[in-house]
Amino acid sequence: MPRDLLRHLHGPPVVLPRAIDRLSERWWRARPRARTAAMLALAMTLLLVGSVRSVLGPQGPPVDVVVATRDLEPGMRIHADDVTLVRRARDATPPGSLSAPSDVVGHTVHLPVVRGAVVTARHVTASGISGLVPLGTVAVPVDPTLVAHVPVGTHLDLVARDATVLATNASVIARTEDVVWVAVPDGHAGPAAAAAASGQLTVVVHPAERIVEE
Repeated sequence: MPRDLLRHLHGPPVVLPRAIDRLSERWWRARPRARTAAMLALAMTLLLVGSVRSVLGPQGPPVDVVVATRDLEPGMRIHADDVTLVRRARDATPPGSLSAPSDVVGHTVHLPVVRGAVVTARHVTASGISGLVPLGTVAVPVDPTLVAHVPVGTHLDLVARDATVLATNASVIARTEDVVWVAVPDGHAGPAAAAAASGQLTVVVHPAERIVEE
């Protein structure tokens, strides 16, 4: 054992601060039952503080939020198994987060949501397809085979089989299993819908980098 340590052990007792010394004397003068109760109270306090910290976390208290269980595309009608409820820190959830599956089940997807992402009020509409149609346009149903690999948001022209241009600067606003909805400028819906219904419609897809002028 080092000499310095031996000298310290055999030297005078360590002088404690007066407050600690008085507290130590009171502690040892207390009855065993009182000391046991004090220790239990301290342990419960530490346990309570630890529990509160674990619940609150560094990002605030947890809240229930609705999360997508699969990728949700615009135009889809949300079913009960498309979403689930999870708990996340309040500060880690986006604005407008929804807290109950009933807030979205039966509604239509407005903006795409990837699997595992929080569903917010901006992502859904209770108005069905009509809630997705931009102002100044109307929606025309188109055979999905015409735009099989065209994502939502793509701009295109609708052309009849005889090469008559029926609508320009149309845009894909929603996809479902049976139909693709295309928003066309108001006033062009009649010819476009008639051509689509009779199978006389084709589409011309704009390049992704094209800037469409209003």
